[in-house]
Amino acid sequence: MCRPSRWRLILVAALSLVALAWMARAPASAQEQAVAQRSFEARKADGTIVLSGHVPSAASLELMEAAARRVGTTTGAPALAADWSPKVNFDRLAELGFVLLGRIESGWLRVADDGLSFGGVAPQAEAEAIRGALRRAGVKLGRIDLADPNAAACRDRVATARGGEEIEFPVGSAKIAPASSALISRLAQAIKLCTNAIEIAGRGDEAGDSAGDLLLARQRAEAVARALAEAGAPAARLAVAQGAAKPPRSDDSAADRAKYRRIEFTLK
Repeated sequence: MCRPSRWRLILVAALSLVALAWMARAPASAQEQAVAQRSFEARKADGTIVLSGHVPSAASLELMEAAARRVGTTTGAPALAADWSPKVNFDRLAELGFVLLGRIESGWLRVADDGLSFGGVAPQAEAEAIRGALRRAGVKLGRIDLADPNAAACRDRVATARGGEEIEFPVGSAKIAPASSALISRLAQAIKLCTNAIEIAGRGDEAGDSAGDLLLARQRAEAVARALAEAGAPAARLAVAQGAAKPPRSDDSAADRAKYRRIEFTLK
């Protein structure tokens, strides 16, 4: 008769221990969550800096406002929050972010537990310089998202010039078909307006051996680069990349293989 009662007491005691452990853990979890939610942001557009989020102290707030005024007109009022994680070197991260924000027309910075995140619109050369400065700083970094305003326009121009057409080659040849002369001319004019480097990769026939097919793919890319340069595209911004072969299925038709024979353009 006493055996069930003893096991029942053991079960109750175990459940009580679990409950006590959860209750002891809950405040710590809430505190950790609060710290993780702390972040500071600054957004720049049209010469105005909008500050938001939290800063760890009044001294940090004064420092951030001074840094923001050096970049542009400042608005916004971040709140004080003393419970920032001690692992976050707030002042250093934010000051670095403002220095870099001063180098671009529009962008944003964010300081949080994951470090300094930074983004905005910057020409390719400036974007690379900013990425280099962030790497050399040796600080904890979050998301870095820099977009080249010229890249999207260049991509659109090249796509419009192609108009869904492919540069054609005879089977087994790296000589551009005469029917593609007009397309080459349109592409060259579009690329002339781009400031980005463009990588050209070719694909072969996928009907021969793999090594021979890859060689043919590269030869076709080189032929396109030469033709574009002769048509007026800046040769210094054209780079040739190794193409890839897509093995055909046994039921691939001649039309299917023709789709594989193509030139691909990638903005760098």
